[in-house]
Amino acid sequence: VVLTQLGSGYTVSGKIVGSSGGAISGATVRLKQGASIQDTTTSASTGRWTFSNLTAGIYTIQAARQYYNTNTSAPFTLSSNLGGIDVTLLAEGEAGDPIDPPAIVIDLPPDLLSATLEAATTLKLKFSEAVSNVSASGWSVEINGDTSIAVNSVSGSGTEWTLTLSSAINYWDEVTLSYSGSAVTDSGGNKLEPIGGMGVLNSLEDSRGAGLYLDSDRANKLGSATAIAEAVAYINGNGTENAAYTLIIDANQDCNPLTLSAATLKSGVTLRLKGKGSERVIQLWGSGALFTVGSGITLVLDNHITLKGHGSNYYSLVSIESGGTLKMRAGSGVTGNSNSGVSVSGGTFEMSGGTISGNTASSAGGGGVNFSGSSTFEMSGGTISGNTASAYYSGGSVHYPSGGVYFSGSGIFNMSGGTISGNTASAYNSGGSVDYSGGGVYFSGSGTFKMSGGTISGNTASSASPSSRASSTYSGGGVNFSGTGTFEMSGGAISSNTASSTASTEASHAYSGSGVCVSVGTFEMSGGSISGNTASAMASYYSAGGSSSAYSAGGVYYSGSGTFKMRGGSISSNTASSTAPADGIFTSNYPTYTYSGGGVYFSNATFEMSGGTISGNTASSASPSSHASSTYSGGGVYVSGSIFAMSGGTIGGNTGTSTGGGVFIGNGTFIKDTTGGIIYGKNEGNNSNTSGKGDTFGHAVSYAYGNYYRDTTVGASDRLSTSMLPLSGTEFGWTKK
Repeated sequence: VVLTQLGSGYTVSGKIVGSSGGAISGATVRLKQGASIQDTTTSASTGRWTFSNLTAGIYTIQAARQYYNTNTSAPFTLSSNLGGIDVTLLAEGEAGDPIDPPAIVIDLPPDLLSATLEAATTLKLKFSEAVSNVSASGWSVEINGDTSIAVNSVSGSGTEWTLTLSSAINYWDEVTLSYSGSAVTDSGGNKLEPIGGMGVLNSLEDSRGAGLYLDSDRANKLGSATAIAEAVAYINGNGTENAAYTLIIDANQDCNPLTLSAATLKSGVTLRLKGKGSERVIQLWGSGALFTVGSGITLVLDNHITLKGHGSNYYSLVSIESGGTLKMRAGSGVTGNSNSGVSVSGGTFEMSGGTISGNTASSAGGGGVNFSGSSTFEMSGGTISGNTASAYYSGGSVHYPSGGVYFSGSGIFNMSGGTISGNTASAYNSGGSVDYSGGGVYFSGSGTFKMSGGTISGNTASSASPSSRASSTYSGGGVNFSGTGTFEMSGGAISSNTASSTASTEASHAYSGSGVCVSVGTFEMSGGSISGNTASAMASYYSAGGSSSAYSAGGVYYSGSGTFKMRGGSISSNTASSTAPADGIFTSNYPTYTYSGGGVYFSNATFEMSGGTISGNTASSASPSSHASSTYSGGGVYVSGSIFAMSGGTIGGNTGTSTGGGVFIGNGTFIKDTTGGIIYGKNEGNNSNTSGKGDTFGHAVSYAYGNYYRDTTVGASDRLSTSMLPLSGTEFGWTKK
């Protein structure tokens, strides 16, 4: 690959690959002249890297990545643009060439990125990729939550389409868009998933001047208030109970913390903030919640309004108390706070649009949204992105940071649309502890998370307890939940999230589930996709005082009592790797163990699979051969001390680099009845499950206790069960090693 020369310098490019040629993403790539480092970058998901604006000379490329041995290219002379400088990395501690996971290509369904009202009867749609078959059917446009407008016609192509409406919309209307059809597809045939109540950006110009208006009498300004505190005071002295007001703001404002309640406003009041012309920033002045919304009060953040905190404010920027309501519409924002952007305690948060970004929580909780108790969070649109939560402690305790959304208690989180992406959570403890981190969403308690649409993607979670004994770390890149609650997934996508957990001392354990990590609770999946997620877990470097273990699952990690019911949807193209370090203190009395499941790993739980697909996942487990250790992997599903009952669905195209390709049963019970379900073996083309250790470790199914395996496909009408064992030879579809 030769790239265009930039400026007066030269460009050099290449790839970072494994021993079999598979791309390695996330590697640190250094451009060197002799011992001097000239520049540094990171390899992309395709393994590619580029350095530009270079002078002529002799260079080398050095590549490094966790769990791989650092390698340096041969010297090369740069006198023109140069490509094809590839560097191969070998995994730590493995004899010969390791089996590298294939480069992941994820074909996700199209996503509706935005909907904008550009004229009274014109609604502009923008998709994430080119789509076709967009027609008037299937779309529902609602005004102020109670009036539907029909779509007369559709025009457009590629990523941009226009809906022409049957009736005119006004500048003051709240507009939402839903889609229940099945015709809109991308070039790969992937269908646009249903959309429920996505917020529409109403860009129609509001001709009124700055000031306070009663929504039932929009033409007449109330008093002379232009600042928020002035408007609150006016409503308190002159307002009407259960009335709705709009404050139009035409300039940035500094604002001290304000409490919106029946005492400071009037009972049942709705206050809408709307910017005029362009973004208007309301900057927190002082310390505390910029807005505290009390019982019976509704605060609406509308177009061109951004609430901004600051680096020394350790309170949530917006606090919703029991009985209070916050509504975020398209064009609004909450940003720049050093604690959660929004916290809800017993109240209601409705997000149909807007952005919550750039907030940082330095303790347990959510960087973007933190809600607890019997709260309700309805997310049908908008974006929660670029938020950070971290918990660093030295005492023995439990920590729960979440970059995007933290949810505890008995409430409910309904996600029918919108995006939770690019958030980061990290937990670190130097005292005996249990750490849980969720990059996108973390929830605990007895509540319910229902995901019927939207996307949770590109989030990162990490957990580590580097200097303590008897510690456990749990990371969920997309979703991490524990307790007695329920996660119901009927649609949407959990994709391209990253989770890492590290156990650094004896008797410590690392658990990592990049898509979904469950520690107790119920997960019911009837639709949607969990794909392209990456999980890694590192066992201890010090096992002289107790065994250490690393557990990872690219798609779903499940531990503790509870049930995972998979009736539909797909778990695909996920990667899991569990590793013991190359050096440290190891003894035969306390070995290290590494376990990984590319699609699903579950321990001491029940997995009921009656539908759906688990495909294209990769699991790798590795430990230097000099260690007293054991390595196990299941490309599709790994079963440990659990019950796996399969009556439908498909498991195919998965890779286990050490043991079973389709299903690996470490211990526990496996039941495949004759009512349905397929687990592919070898020689099935793209559907083949592959075992890194060959036929004797089972392409379709491998059972560790007693050394049994099934190398060929388990068909829909085949019965296969661990209850058939033991046996002496080849019986009931099993083969004894």
